[in-house]
Amino acid sequence: MAESCSACGACTKNCLFLQRYVKSPRKYFEQALSSTLDTEDRKSAFYCMVCGSCKAVCPKNLDPGRAFLAVRGDIVTDNGGAIPIESLKSVNNHQKLSFSALLRTLKRGRR
Repeated sequence: MAESCSACGACTKNCLFLQRYVKSPRKYFEQALSSTLDTEDRKSAFYCMVCGSCKAVCPKNLDPGRAFLAVRGDIVTDNGGAIPIESLKSVNNHQKLSFSALLRTLKRGRR
């Protein structure tokens, strides 16, 4: 993403998330790859709705949403499997409970 993006701005013009949190996807991903992105800027990847509007207008057909998902995955891995944003803590609980044998009504291999 960082190497392929021409920084034309088409995605940013079309996306409120990019306008508010990122400004330049190319710069964001360059910094993410070089580990020079500060922690709060890195966490902004969780605010992308992955709606695809950025990909729809990209003249190179790049998919920043998919790249933001990859950053999210790296953050969760670095954080021991938990999402490090207070307002999203309920997602951590959902993940724990949805795999709980107590709360599952369907046994594996049976329908």
